Amino acid sequence: MNVFVTGGTGFIGQYVLKRLAESGHSMRCLVRKASDTSTPKEVDAEIVVGDVTDRASLKRRWPGQTP
Repeated sequence: MNVFVTGGTGFIGQYVLKRLAESGHSMRCLVRKASDTSTPKEVDAEIVVGDVTDRASLKRRWPGQTP
């Protein structure tokens, strides 16, 4: 399954990414510009810099998807 995760580089989000990776999911992770964009080594997630509160930017990044 393709999973969109916000805050995946944060304290709790890193554990969420690990569990999703263990279950074989494909992940895209939205992080703030000021965030550390590194993910745990065992996680293969696409990192996308953006702001979850900016609906217009989310629509531009993923046309056809509803945030």
